[in-house]
Formats: sequence, C-alpha cells, structure tokens
Amino acid sequence: MGVTWTEEQQKVISLRDRNILVSAAAGSGKTAVLVQRILSKIMDTERPVDIDRLLIMTFTRAAAGEMKERISAAIDQILYDNPDNEHLQRQASLIHNAQITTIDGFCAYIIRNYFHMIDLDPGYRTAEEGELKLLREDVMKEVLEAAYARKGEKFLSLVECYATGKTDDEIRDMIYKLYDASMSHPFPEEWIEECLEVYQVDSLEDLHDTPWMKLIWDAADESIVQVRELLSRAAAICREESGPYFYEATLDDDILLLRAAETAVKERDYNGFSELLKNHKYARLSTKKDLSVDEEKKIQVKDLRDSAKGLWNELTEKYFNQTEELILEYLQYCRRPMEGLAEVTLQYKDAFADRKREQDILDFTDMEHFALDILMHKEGDTITPSAAAWELSARYDEVMVDEYQDSNLVQEMITNLVAGWADKRKNIFMVGDVKQSIYRFRLARPELFMEKYHRYSLEDSEEQRIDLHKNFRSRGTVLSSVNYLFRQIMGEDLGGITYEDENALYTGASFPERADGKEPETEVLLIEKDGEELEEQGNQTVQELEALAIAQRIQKLVGIEEVLDKDSGTYRKAGYGDIVILLRTSAGWAEPFSQVLASKGIPVYTASRTGYFAAQEVVTLLNYLRICDNPMQDIPLTGVLHSAIGGCNTQELAIIRSKCPDGMLYESLLAFRDRKTDDRDEEELVLREKISHFIELLEEMRDLAVYTPVHELIQYILRKTGYGDYVRAIPGGAQRGANLHMLVEKAMEYEKTSYRG
Repeated sequence: MGVTWTEEQQKVISLRDRNILVSAAAGSGKTAVLVQRILSKIMDTERPVDIDRLLIMTFTRAAAGEMKERISAAIDQILYDNPDNEHLQRQASLIHNAQITTIDGFCAYIIRNYFHMIDLDPGYRTAEEGELKLLREDVMKEVLEAAYARKGEKFLSLVECYATGKTDDEIRDMIYKLYDASMSHPFPEEWIEECLEVYQVDSLEDLHDTPWMKLIWDAADESIVQVRELLSRAAAICREESGPYFYEATLDDDILLLRAAETAVKERDYNGFSELLKNHKYARLSTKKDLSVDEEKKIQVKDLRDSAKGLWNELTEKYFNQTEELILEYLQYCRRPMEGLAEVTLQYKDAFADRKREQDILDFTDMEHFALDILMHKEGDTITPSAAAWELSARYDEVMVDEYQDSNLVQEMITNLVAGWADKRKNIFMVGDVKQSIYRFRLARPELFMEKYHRYSLEDSEEQRIDLHKNFRSRGTVLSSVNYLFRQIMGEDLGGITYEDENALYTGASFPERADGKEPETEVLLIEKDGEELEEQGNQTVQELEALAIAQRIQKLVGIEEVLDKDSGTYRKAGYGDIVILLRTSAGWAEPFSQVLASKGIPVYTASRTGYFAAQEVVTLLNYLRICDNPMQDIPLTGVLHSAIGGCNTQELAIIRSKCPDGMLYESLLAFRDRKTDDRDEEELVLREKISHFIELLEEMRDLAVYTPVHELIQYILRKTGYGDYVRAIPGGAQRGANLHMLVEKAMEYEKTSYRG
C-alpha cells in the first residue's frame, strides 16, 4: 500500500532545478519525505541520478546512519521487486560510497582527497575531546606566560581591567570565548578586527553612526510602541462602565511623558531622553473611594500602568543611564584592553594551530577551515573558487543540508562552494525549522535560515520555500496546547519568528477512538513549595519536589491509563516504558530525579553525562587510581578504605586515626600496621591484618602503574580486588558493571592521544 503524501510533501519530493528551503515543523515527516526525494531522483525514468552524485549532509552521525540505512533498505526492497534492473543494482553498490554524512565528515572527505593543496600531512588524526582540553590549557598557559614576559602596554591594560583577585581566569575565559566565536566565521582574523572597530570612536558623530547605537534606538522605538498600547488599554478601561475614572488624570500625566519621549526619540536626542527618563516623577494614582467602581478594573489599570513604568525603567537601566559624552569616554578607555584581548587571542589561535600541526591532530573546527582553504582562494575582498571547488561543484547533482537552522557561516560558505555554480545550476536543498534551533550557544546562525525564509518565494521560482506544518506525530490536544504557548512567547525577538497561523502546527495524523470515547488532554502540574500537601515531605530541594510530584502522577498512569500501541495499532494499559521525562538541563536534575523515582519503585534510566562520573563505583575506582599515583591524598584514600575494596567502616577508620594520629592518613595506616599491640585484642588484630593486606595490594598496584597502560591497570585492579565481581552482584549490577567497562574504554581512548599518565 503506497503512502499518500500531502500537496506540500509532494512538492518537496518532486520539484527540481532550483534552490529549495523546506520549513519542516516537528513531526511533519521530514525524514520520510527527504528519503523519498532521494529515491525519486534515483528512480527518475527521464533523468536518473546515481546515489553518489548526491551530497547529503546531516547534523549528527546517528542521523546520517539512519538516513543511509533507510535509503539502502528502500533500494533493496525495490530491487527485490525488480531484480533485473541494472540501474538499481548499481545503486545498491554505490550506496556504500554515497556522501551521506555530517558536515564534519564531508570536510574530512575534502581534506583526505585534497590535502596536498594546503600542505597538510595526510597522516593526521582527529583529536579526542579530553586531549584537546588538555592541549588548550597547555597552550593557553604558554601564551599567557609569554604575554606577561613581554609586558605589552595593551595586554597589561587588559590584565588591570579584568584580572580581578589573585587569578587571571576571567582573561582566559574571555580568550576562549573570543577564539571560539571567531572560528565560527570563515575569516577569524578579519572578524576580530571588525569587532575592534566598535571601539574606534573618536567623536560624538562617530558614536551616533555605530551599529549598536542604532540598536539602542530600535529598542527605544519598540518600547514606545508597547507603552502607548499599555496606556491606551488602561485609559479605555477607565472610561468603561464601572471603570476607575478617577485614574485618568494620572494616566494623562503618563501620556505627557510618552509624548515627550516620542519627540526625544524621533530627534535621536540621547541626553535629552536619558534625562527625561531619569528625572521623571510619576504621579500617584488617586485614592478616591467610589463603590460603583469595579475593584478588578482598578487592579487591571494599575497593572497596565506598572508594566509601562517597568518598560521605561528597563530602558533606563539598560541603555539610557548616562550621557553620550560619558559613553564616548568609556569606549575610548575600553579600546586599549580590547586591543590587548584581540592580540593575545590571535597569538593563542596561532600557537594552538601550530601545536596541533606538530602533533598531526585536527579538531572539527580545523576540518571546516581547512576544507574552506581547499575550496577557495582569497585576495583582499575577492574570493575565487579553487580547482577542487570546480571539480566538486560539477560532481554533485544536488546538495542537501538537514537541520539547516543550526548551520554556521563557515558551513554555509562550504555548502555554496560545492553547489552547482560551475554548471550555473541552482541545486541546494535545505530543510530545517527555526523553532527547533537550540545550538546558538555553539555559534549556530539561525538568521541564515530566516534570511532565506523571508526571501524565498512560496510560488514556483528558482529560489522556493515550502512549508510543512502538518504534524503526523501528536494528537490535536497536544498541538493546540503547544500552539497556545508559542503564540504567547514567540516573536522576532524571541525565537526569530512571529508565531502566527502560517507557522502554527496542524494535525496531520488520525488516531483510533478510545473505548471510553474521550480524547486525552494535556495537563500542567503545579507544585507549591510551601503547600500543605508537601509540608509532610520534609526539607526537599526543588528538584526532589518536582520528581516527587511526577512520581505520584506516573503511579496513577501506569496500569490504569490507556496508550496506543505503535505496533498493533490498538490501545493497551500504559507501562513505565511509555513515559519519558524531558529536563531543560540534566546537570543538577537528572540524579535527584533518578533517586526519587527509584525510591518509589519506578524503574528509571538517565543519560546524564555527569551522572556517570558521579556513580559510586566509578568514583571509587578513580580514587584508587589517584592513590596509586600518590597515596598521600586523604580524601581519595578515605573513600577507597570506606568502600568494598578497603572494607573499613567508619568506626574502624576512627580507631586507626585515634591510635596513630600523626601525619597524613596513609602514614597513619603504615604506623597502625607496624604497631605493637596486645595479642589478646582480637578486634585490633583483625583490623591490622585488613590494613596490612590493603597496603600490600596498593604497593603492588603502584609498582605496576609505572609501566602498565592505564586500561590494563584498571582491569588488573578489578580482578585482584574482586571489586568488578562485587559491583555486578549488588542491586543495579548490570548498569554498574557497564559503567566500569566504559571507564576501561575511556582509558583506552586516552592512551591513543598525545598525553600519557
């Protein structure tokens, strides 16, 4: 049975010979449609395309793998029905070399094939994340030490302004942030120089022409529109029947302020507007009593007026809290330390690049920039494609970019350089949803998506936009709730798009009716921290209170509420596996949630990265490695002694320390082991034997650590101490054992890097 596509989906599948931007809402069948478009190009009877002539770039390796798997399965199925089709047989072979990859994977492909164009050693490898972190720190230390030794005037000015206290951590963070931001641009050095232009202000006329001053006036214009609307609504309520008419005089005073502000903003009189906002004294609302006036309307007017005052106050605090002359003076004062920051950042950039070249390693940022270097030549402001760009541009019939809203400027330029310009073809296919852009903190540029969203035509054209707003995943009740929420909060300033009917989600799927005939509803659980119901629970944190409320709701769902089974298409009782909890951040939340849910008998799994390193078995083993390196560390040593490896309880540790109080804890252990005691004290004899065995084993491990790879040392420790068998035998043993196995794997990855120890 064939799939019935919507009109918009069919356009995505069938349109050719143009640049296409698909704005695909959540659950709109984006992946299925994209796969079908690829298959339709392969199976086109008039102009069939080989799969290796399509460049398909996804955001993650998992997405690329899923895409390749789907296409391969579809080709195999069609080939099963048409076993003699030579073109399909060819595609089944070519799929293994098809460019279905991440942007980083494609950059690596360019570098592997054209490394000679940039004088790069082909023996490079991709650096591990931990290795890069260590390398960054090493290079930063060297760069800062050299900068301190040179005592450059600009750098010392930077230190004086920002190295507060006894450390220069803030300067290090500023360098890292500026470096990372610059590397998301095609030409990092030029971008940093452009940033410095903000401080090249020598007069008030220069100040007026700065881009950020224009943004300040835009904010003032927007606030005036909002204040006018708020005061108009308040005045209208005052004139209503039973309205607080005696508030109108005060509102008239507010309107006078608004008109004066409009004049100052229109004339771009910064000092005048600043003085107006700072010196204005708001008139008090009348305290007149009139029983015919509705109290609710009084509250509404007061709230609207307070909102207007809040907008003026926010504008004052953010932008209009000083004079133009003072701003000019501040900018001129900031110029020198910012130039120092730019200089040291460029020094760090060069030193970091040199160190990576020395060790023949690349990170993902290097791959993007090396690929860009291969694809183009730049002389001044003129950019010309290279021979490699010509070759790749002629090779690909179409360039497809998934999750386009999370592209950055470097990736955008790479995409354009390998598109169909060589044959004067428009062949870029982009799909994404700006409402799902969550990687701005990783320097993604959703404005690239929005620029095309507004520029591309919905009509048939060479640059065409197609909107997929039907959701085939969720029920109408879910979509109406999401639409309601997004309409309240989303706009050009928040989310980059005004959430109107054309951007709303619409129901595309149909669900069988439930036995009770009722449609499930969305709900909101509100937890009052000081509520009576929760007082009996004790002093829980916010995280624990939320987890407790969710646990109680889950217990009322499982085995009682019905859910639609995806495989059978019929309703069944809900199970724990049907429930997922989405958190804004896992840090500080995932672990308390896991603990509370588990305490209520609810099976739970969390993908928290920090949770792995906080797992007791991992902490214990890492502590053992620490004391293998240096046993004169009281906290790690205490942790190991108190674990199953050491086998000591709190009372026994107290006995050891009280009997031998001098020195570090390890010195106390040695003294306690060699202590002469009365043989009749059986408890102390047993404890001495336990400590003696612990020290003997630790010394053996310390001897091994000198020449044994870390992963082998960990495996030996687990076998010799029996700790590996122990953690697998206690509750949750399968997961705990997997955690220790992952630690061994991480150690093996670490040993592949340029670091040791």
